[in-house]
Amino acid sequence: GVRAVSDQAAGGHPAQDHLALGTFAAQTLLETDEKISRLRGRFFSYRNARLIATFHPAFLLRNSERKRDVWEDMKMIREEYGR
Repeated sequence: GVRAVSDQAAGGHPAQDHLALGTFAAQTLLETDEKISRLRGRFFSYRNARLIATFHPAFLLRNSERKRDVWEDMKMIREEYGR
């Protein structure tokens, strides 16, 4: 399941934040049909953690003009970890 994967990725420790790459991941984890363009750029509560959604890398290969949006999402994450 999703929890097992995220715990394993965190070295056995529960992950504090999650990054959903793409529409399918974001919609599945957040249980919504909202478009990724509306989900990205903000944090959501996900179980006992936070989740931020952004565009999938394959989407960026086809739509390079959206790279700046992902960069802004990554800067948001960096700012949160710098607190």
